[in-house]
Order: sequence, then structure tokens, then C-alpha cells
Amino acid sequence: MWWRIVTRGKAAPSATVQLGVNTIFKMAQVIQAIESKLIPRYQEKRHPLVGAPRVNVAVIEGGTQVNTFSDECTIEIDRCIVPGEVTSKGREEFRALLEELKASDPEFDAVMEEAFLEDIPHRSGLSGRPNLLAHDAFILIGDSPTSLTLRFDFREGLS
Repeated sequence: MWWRIVTRGKAAPSATVQLGVNTIFKMAQVIQAIESKLIPRYQEKRHPLVGAPRVNVAVIEGGTQVNTFSDECTIEIDRCIVPGEVTSKGREEFRALLEELKASDPEFDAVMEEAFLEDIPHRSGLSGRPNLLAHDAFILIGDSPTSLTLRFDFREGLS
């Protein structure tokens, strides 16, 4: 699955830090929490054939110039599910993490956008073994908030 998380704050000149909220610092909290809290939990969901679920913070954007706090910072997440995982649960972990950060910091404001890419759900393939190729197949939706999932079975084709 691919989706964006956006931290929102208040733009201000860096010389007047008391007037702004640095969204890049807030996003650093998100990234640190993903690394220290979510990734270790994935070992508990290890699958015997494909290993543990994976997450990658692949893209980060924020700021317009060096002497100004940005009013927004965005990351793009790549979260790979494993057979047996439910796609919505993978995203729910991130929602809970953002709520936890918000509870501990009154200036923290973040939104998690809808997925713009979803993995094809894992199904049993031939001989009852997980369809490992399905993990690498996906549908790119673009910037639309619409989610789309397809299923692929080697015997039936794409449906």
C-alpha cells in the first residue's frame, strides 16, 4: 500500500519561532515513531515464506526556503503486507500512532490520506501455497482517494 501522511503547522520566519509550528520537526516525530514502535511489532507478524511486513518512508517533502517554517510536510509510505494480514489493519496501526503523538503534543497536527495504491490481497495459489507473485502486483490509482483492489488467481486470471 502507498499513502501520504501530512503534518500541518503554522508558517513563520525562523527568527520568530514562537509564532510558528515547524512541521518538519513534527514529521520527524512521526518517522521516529514508525521506526521505534511499528517496525519492531512487525516481527510478530512474520510469515514463514515472505518474512515480516515491511514499511518504507520513501519520499519526504517540506519547506520552501531555509529561513521559514513550512506550514506542511508530507511523507509517502510504502507498507508491504504479508499473507494473512488485512490491508485496513496495516493502515489502522498508523492512525493509532498519529493519535498517540497528538495526545502527547498539543501542537501536533497530522492527517493520513487515503491510499493511492493498494496491494492485491494475498490468496492461496496453486497447491495451497501463498501466491508470492501477487505481493509484487499492484494497481496505481494516481492522486485519486479511491481505493481499488483486485484479485489474481493463476487458474482464473485477473478479476
